[in-house]
Amino acid sequence: MATTVKDKAATKAASKNGFSLISDSKLRQIYSAMLTSRVMEERSAPNSGRKKPTAAGLEAMEIGAAINLQPGDYLSLVRKSHLEVVLKRNSKKVIANTSSVKRQLDTIVSVARQLKSTGKLNIVVAFFDGKAASEKAWPMALSNAVTESLPILFVVKAHMAENVASETQQIADELNSRNRKLFFPVIPVDGKDVVAVYRVAFESGARVREGTGPALIVCEMDERNTGQPDTRDPIDLMESYLAAKRLYKPAWKSAVLRRLDASRDQSTVR
Repeated sequence: MATTVKDKAATKAASKNGFSLISDSKLRQIYSAMLTSRVMEERSAPNSGRKKPTAAGLEAMEIGAAINLQPGDYLSLVRKSHLEVVLKRNSKKVIANTSSVKRQLDTIVSVARQLKSTGKLNIVVAFFDGKAASEKAWPMALSNAVTESLPILFVVKAHMAENVASETQQIADELNSRNRKLFFPVIPVDGKDVVAVYRVAFESGARVREGTGPALIVCEMDERNTGQPDTRDPIDLMESYLAAKRLYKPAWKSAVLRRLDASRDQSTVR
């Protein structure tokens, strides 16, 4: 989706105030995309409609980090996902997922180098799970991305037992200490709170586009106090957030679901 005058104004205001201003229309867009993602996952899962698919709960992380992709940007997924379909209005390019973390990282770094060489303000949004941080290829890829100031926004789904945030922060500290001109931010965020993810991704993505180098968002999926899996539903959280701002109405949700049903029926007819 191309950056509008309103988006540019919001970016300027965000840089002044230190946080991302989110318009009502953007909040509705985010919620609609989350709901679309959930429905598509449920329809493609076994016993559709009887239980949530295993991917349910990732909507905040995926939509929040990727919804502002722009024409010419790249998206790298960690799993078989409908995200590229949900974000079909965004003219992004998808890096095919592979079973090898090293191969995926190599491809991402290669694509980022190509983007940088063009001089265009495009980026790669690359999703990984916490297991990637334990791979030998992980610190090398981060090092290459930082030292070459590559336009990559890493987004990692993390559980506390994996120590992703602390281990990646150690890598970042070492890289930052080598050259004071370099800065590789590692930002932990509540992976179930789409507004929090969006704000961090909005600010981080803007900096990456400016050519300051990569950034990494750690989406924490466990409760901080107990370390147990966070069972909150990100869609329920978003509905509560919208309701508090008087933006949510059940009738609006029903209208979104009806559009999805109509779209499925049209696809079936074809």
